[in-house]
Amino acid sequence: MKHYRLLAVVALVACMTLILTVSLAQAQTGISPNGPTGGGGPGPVGASFTYQGRLKNAHGPVNGNCDFQFSLWDRSGTGTPPTGGIQIGAVETQTNVAVTDGLFNVVLNFTGAFGPTAFQGDGRWLQIAVRCPAGGVGLYATLSPRQPLWATPYAVSLMPGATISGSVSDQGGNYGLLNLKNTYAQGGHALVASTYSPTSTAILGLAHATTGFANGISGSTSSSEGSGVFGTGLGASGKGVTGFNPTGMGVYGINGSWPAQPTNVQRILGGNGQIGVYGLSTVADGAGVMGVADGGPSAKGVFGYSHSGYAGYFDGNVRAVGHLTVTGNIYGAAKYFLIDHPLAPADKYLVHTSVESPDMKNVYDGVVVLDKHGEAVVTLPAWFEALNRDFRYQLTCIGGYAPVYIAEEVRDNTFKIAGGKPGLKVSWQITGIRQDPWANDHRIPVESDKPASERGTYLYPQGYDPAPEVK
Repeated sequence: MKHYRLLAVVALVACMTLILTVSLAQAQTGISPNGPTGGGGPGPVGASFTYQGRLKNAHGPVNGNCDFQFSLWDRSGTGTPPTGGIQIGAVETQTNVAVTDGLFNVVLNFTGAFGPTAFQGDGRWLQIAVRCPAGGVGLYATLSPRQPLWATPYAVSLMPGATISGSVSDQGGNYGLLNLKNTYAQGGHALVASTYSPTSTAILGLAHATTGFANGISGSTSSSEGSGVFGTGLGASGKGVTGFNPTGMGVYGINGSWPAQPTNVQRILGGNGQIGVYGLSTVADGAGVMGVADGGPSAKGVFGYSHSGYAGYFDGNVRAVGHLTVTGNIYGAAKYFLIDHPLAPADKYLVHTSVESPDMKNVYDGVVVLDKHGEAVVTLPAWFEALNRDFRYQLTCIGGYAPVYIAEEVRDNTFKIAGGKPGLKVSWQITGIRQDPWANDHRIPVESDKPASERGTYLYPQGYDPAPEVK
């Protein structure tokens, strides 16, 4: 039997018996210098990697063709040939491999023979057996020692379609299988994943625990201007971030202490509803959810839409610093206006409540001075009759008494007052019920039954004696 050894070509360590160069390569065998098809570029990345060594015998570097057998082991083994350990997968045989001046190159793939568990973070050693010349009938000579495989081959576990799995052994402590290193380049990314399928997901995080605070994907930032998770949608209907939960919360945001629980969520929803986005702030001046729009007069900081329910539902006070524009109805126990107090604007607020009515009622008023006949014609805006119907009148004399009355009701956006004295001031008030198209289509139901999900709950439970249980 001939004796072979695999010698190193590393200049500083002349006694080594192996040179090992490993890199990601194509899944196909028989790779040419220009790629698997010879077309000038590599093919799709697969689970294979290239292995290069230098083979010598007693006469020097080997020239010719040889047969090789490669096997993967979990230990380095001892003795000649090496023994001990557990073999991973089957033996991979490479026949008729060209050896020139001792150098040979092969493409190895152990994941296909043993599944994705071939490389999952544990130590691996490569055992090599050789037979020269190729095609002979003699035994293979097993080389010693087994050669350790270092970090690069583990990149095959990141190939497209691979399953990455790991575990955290101590509660709340170590990170799992994948811990990406820092990126210091301005605008750089620690992790980039992409997909070109219209129905696939670039990154999918799964947490299978049914209790506790297990997270599918968790993001954090220490920057005062950064984001723990940042999403960008570039398509016409694309979403930067989408959250979905058929029974709970699609997106849950917290500003303040952690953990924090939405203790009043069920009361807000009337018992058993679901939440698309939930924001919670536990700091004095924090915002649970904040929307900003700087695009122009029609931009929306927060936009809510519902074709059958509430576009916005607020359990508590609502404060509008600027204009509040709503295209639907506003429901609430009371409606107020809040302004800086005219006499102490820096230190006080002035609060008024609105006038309420079961009708969609508009109120107009003014003061007129009666003419020499004790009459006056009040001219209203040109849109008055188009907007209003069912008019009601109030007249009050100022500085004297007279039996004033409405001599002519509203017609052509005017009405006439008579029965007074020349020069007498009269304060008038007129109300009308809206008749614009939106109002006609959305008359307010004065009384309504609570929906099934809200029955048994109260908007103001502490106002009833005994106070009902909050659900």
